[in-house]
Amino acid sequence: MTSMPAEKPGPRPYHHGDLRSALLAAAERPLRDKGTAASLSLRELARDIGVSHAAPGRHFKDKQALLNALALVGYDRMAEALDAADEPGLALQDRLTTLARAYLRFAIDNAELLELMYARKHEPDAAEQIATAIDRTVGSLERAVAAAQQRGEIVDGDPEQLTLQAVRALRSTDVFFVLDKGEVKGDLTQLRRDMLDAHIPKGSYRVVEARDPERDRKAGGSAYSPAVGDWRSARADIYERLISEELGEEESGAFLVWGDPALYDSTLGILEEILERGSVSFEYDVVPGISSVSALVARHRTGLNRVARPVQITTGRRLAEGFPEGVDDVVVMLDAHQAFRAYADQDIDIYWGAYIGTADEILVSGPIAEAAPRIERLRAEARERKGWIMDTYLLRRHPKQP
Repeated sequence: MTSMPAEKPGPRPYHHGDLRSALLAAAERPLRDKGTAASLSLRELARDIGVSHAAPGRHFKDKQALLNALALVGYDRMAEALDAADEPGLALQDRLTTLARAYLRFAIDNAELLELMYARKHEPDAAEQIATAIDRTVGSLERAVAAAQQRGEIVDGDPEQLTLQAVRALRSTDVFFVLDKGEVKGDLTQLRRDMLDAHIPKGSYRVVEARDPERDRKAGGSAYSPAVGDWRSARADIYERLISEELGEEESGAFLVWGDPALYDSTLGILEEILERGSVSFEYDVVPGISSVSALVARHRTGLNRVARPVQITTGRRLAEGFPEGVDDVVVMLDAHQAFRAYADQDIDIYWGAYIGTADEILVSGPIAEAAPRIERLRAEARERKGWIMDTYLLRRHPKQP
């Protein structure tokens, strides 16, 4: 009778089956043990599971492709954990608390995987898959918010309600540039920080602040356009310095713009001016936001236009020159002097809103003749209380009866 020496325990060799899953499982072990993906190698993984060094290439073209797939595994697990913990019958606060606890449990149990998911850059080919996976992880949160909206616990326009596209963009950004408008408007800066804290893991991004240059708001008439031009050039100087000095060669940066950057906002024009100067080179994308115009009509539960009727968006300065011809529905922005008061003797309704989508939101609607005094009073009180005001309104003229 002969005896054979006992085999030493070791990695179980791979047998025919799901090679892709076996490679991912093998890759996750050193990630958890060492806390980094730096030492991962497709050749070593092949050796560990007992396949030829060329076999992993059938599923992953290189190490980065493997890491992208491993990140997707993490997103799937997170979504499953959140879905399992979600309790639709709970009130919003309790439901969100339950989801938060589930997220924390996942983060603690999968710290290394979580860092790979959010802190590491992924190749462009995987961008769509990663974005879809991220969308799934916020599914429970979306359902909780939608249910709370139906019950009236929260209303449309809250700052927390960013578009999914915006959340994806935030999570892929390394540096956020914020222009500080001074102590009076400090809450605007804080709202931006709150949004970042709510949607991006701490430590995965930087915030760089700079003081916003003052604009000559007393300039009028022929002096108005030159004053705005000087202000935009001063802003361009600051933007150019921030991009060249604060943004690394492999980093991505973002300017956070309230509402929609395509509507009465200077950011896009300033970026183009910087590129025309030729001192710094970069590419940029624009992520549309929920404009104050859209939020205004949503909060008033009315349409922006009427059937077969045009709508025009203009400024308070233009409205003061006269009601636009051929238009009965006019949206007015940037009105510091309440130009609507000049039309109180006409059959026009006003839908007015200030600080739309924030906790300080104020809404007033009705015929101008009736609503104007209340708007003036509320506007003055709000400006005195906060030191600044942002308001928008829709004027709707009733057609003359034949």
